Amino acid sequence: MGWTPEEDRILKENYLASTVDGIMSLLPNKNLAVIRSRARHLHVALPVNKWTEAENEILRKNYPTMEKKHLMALLLSRTWQSIKVHSNKNLKLHRKREDLWTDDEIDILKKNYSTMPKEELMRLLSRRAWHSIWARAERWYGLGRPVVANFIEVKMKEMEEWQKAYIAGMIDGEGSILVTPQLNKNTYHFEIMISNTNVDALRAIKDFAGGIGKIYIDTKTPHKSAHWLTRRVAYKYRIFKKSELLPFIRAIKKYLIIKKSRAEIFQDMIIHLINSRKEHGSHRGYIHTAHTEQLYNMLKEENRRGVTMEERQDRLDKFTKNKEMVVFCSFREMYKSIGE
Repeated sequence: MGWTPEEDRILKENYLASTVDGIMSLLPNKNLAVIRSRARHLHVALPVNKWTEAENEILRKNYPTMEKKHLMALLLSRTWQSIKVHSNKNLKLHRKREDLWTDDEIDILKKNYSTMPKEELMRLLSRRAWHSIWARAERWYGLGRPVVANFIEVKMKEMEEWQKAYIAGMIDGEGSILVTPQLNKNTYHFEIMISNTNVDALRAIKDFAGGIGKIYIDTKTPHKSAHWLTRRVAYKYRIFKKSELLPFIRAIKKYLIIKKSRAEIFQDMIIHLINSRKEHGSHRGYIHTAHTEQLYNMLKEENRRGVTMEERQDRLDKFTKNKEMVVFCSFREMYKSIGE
């Protein structure tokens, strides 16, 4: 239903001076969203739902101590955000922190966090969520909870030899064997990934492996090319659970050619991390040791593209033996000379 000239006149004359309830009583056939939209159309500023002295008095008496739900029940026309902003900014009121840890709670935490079962500890600290308990104990006080190693290797579907060879060939040609340091967790993220535009091929690999791993649409790759509008959609088959990676790499490793050494380091790294956790236990998951760092650097070197700094220097030394050649030859001749 459209706006009449009389309604526009009422809106212009009363919109700035009235409260929200007041302007709605003057225009009973319009809801608040329609009124605000019309006010913007007529270039009238939004009304301020002014706080009354009675509301201010309620806040002065109750805002610092009253529970949120009870306070909002006394101020039904106000949102919690507006109550907080008005109290803090205009009335200079602040609520007492109810989430501060008491001395008794801290004492319970320090005495029991490392040994007490989670459920029992949460009963003693009933006001706290488990994440709050964990963060307080480990980040504030450096406490830890030893864990029982519960690594269970997935029992894979028995693959035929030609299936193993097919998967190995896809990994050699289209795949990646990746290890990424997770600095915040003090451990590593392991992953085997195969990329291809033929999703049926990836589904076949997943079926050969007994359904482990997941297939994703690669949403980033097309934008790396100037011809991304005409490129086909790419897909990724990814395995990143250690319990699935270990039997998978064992099954196909012997058929790998290009990435065989990477697969062996990859497997050794996972086994070392699992064994170190079983031996020592860790409240932060798999232990980061000097040996894992060494294995990671070996894998990083295997995955590195291009030549090493030593190889680069050798090529440069070979080329610069004849200094006159450096001055007069073209870049094409330089590269040809290096390759000889």
